[in-house]
Amino acid sequence: MAQFSRLRAARGLPPLRVRIGIESGEAMAGDYGTSFRSIYTAVGDSVNTASRLEQAARDYPYDVIVGEGTVGRSRRHRFLPLGERQLRGKGKPIKLYTLETTA
Repeated sequence: MAQFSRLRAARGLPPLRVRIGIESGEAMAGDYGTSFRSIYTAVGDSVNTASRLEQAARDYPYDVIVGEGTVGRSRRHRFLPLGERQLRGKGKPIKLYTLETTA
């Protein structure tokens, strides 16, 4: 995405940015609806939280925002804490993280 965004900027077009929210937890995924009309989707608190994390990424200089559920389960990655934030639909603030990068 970074390379594509640079190519766009070189042509005078605005750069693009991808935002990703990652959270782990219980969810249900599958076809929902009727035989007339159905859609494959995922539902659950972790899915909603991931969506809110993606929305929160616009306020940070990081493209990937990770929730507490994923950080607690992760064994191979290191994370940089970003502080707490009240997300829409949540009763209390949650801790936000991003992936720690090695320079």
